[in-house]
Amino acid sequence: MKSAAKLLVLLVFIFCGQRLTGKAAESAHTLPSARPSHAPGSAVRFEHITVQDGLSQNAALAIFQDRRGFLWIGTQDGLNRYDGYSFTTFKQDADNPASISHNSILSIAEDRDGLLWIGTWGGGLNRFDPATEKFTAYRHIPDDPSSLSNDTVTSILEDSNGVLWVGTLDGLNRFNPQNNGFDHFGNVPDDLTSLSSEVVPNQ
Repeated sequence: MKSAAKLLVLLVFIFCGQRLTGKAAESAHTLPSARPSHAPGSAVRFEHITVQDGLSQNAALAIFQDRRGFLWIGTQDGLNRYDGYSFTTFKQDADNPASISHNSILSIAEDRDGLLWIGTWGGGLNRFDPATEKFTAYRHIPDDPSSLSNDTVTSILEDSNGVLWVGTLDGLNRFNPQNNGFDHFGNVPDDLTSLSSEVVPNQ
């Protein structure tokens, strides 16, 4: 497996979805001797990873490296796991309830147990177990007050106490493992101690 540092550098341009051109390209290929602030041999070089290399789609919306060193790349058309050499792609399969719930990926996080949490655009929240490679979906259910507040998950974070927080386009959710549901936090008019907006932006 390639080093984590190299993988992160490689994916800068996947995330940006563009290639260096013009002066930017010339600057990136300037020799160290022309850049006195750089140590010898430290010229920056970029490699481009695209659908030709096995990525499911070129528009990468989320990038995350897990504790095992795998790089996870969420695109508009699938979740990709990269080991430095090849990709494994996860997509929704209508005939498999243990597949990911949606192919457009907005956010990725890992909890202290090594489980991955994946936020989607319109498909809710997914929990991925690396041991079984199965997904569990959490969706908004109108008649269930403990369900996810909205199916577009913009951000995910586990705090220092192990509590999982999930930001959506309709409020902030705190995962409650006791009932496998969520506590909701939103904007309350005229309450300055409530959330300032229902929309939680991407991290």
